[in-house]
Amino acid sequence: MPVELKITHPTAKKKHKCMYCGGTINVGEKYERQTNLYDGQIYDWVAHLECQEVTGLLNMFDHDYGEGVEGETFTECLQEWVYDKHYNNETDTYDEGFDPDELSYHEIVLNVIKEFKVKTPCNQDQ
Repeated sequence: MPVELKITHPTAKKKHKCMYCGGTINVGEKYERQTNLYDGQIYDWVAHLECQEVTGLLNMFDHDYGEGVEGETFTECLQEWVYDKHYNNETDTYDEGFDPDELSYHEIVLNVIKEFKVKTPCNQDQ
């Protein structure tokens, strides 16, 4: 399991590839950069802030994935959650905003975050 040495949230000065969803982190976009140590090697892990958020929302780190949550594990967990929550066996269709044939993983991630915010609104006591 990697050891986290440093986490920053810089603004991209060049395009990067999100190591979770595989999508593009565009110039001007804030993202998460982790510097990690694994097996004696230091490396950087870059990800959309939203993809990092979804790892927590879907409790991806609560499972034992050996090396941790990497791109393939992330997309498999996302696909499984979308299938369980938004796939209709009777009609063989996905709910709008969750069809993996029509949307990128990052677009689905954004819709997952929206769904969680609707289901668990902040400031319920006010």
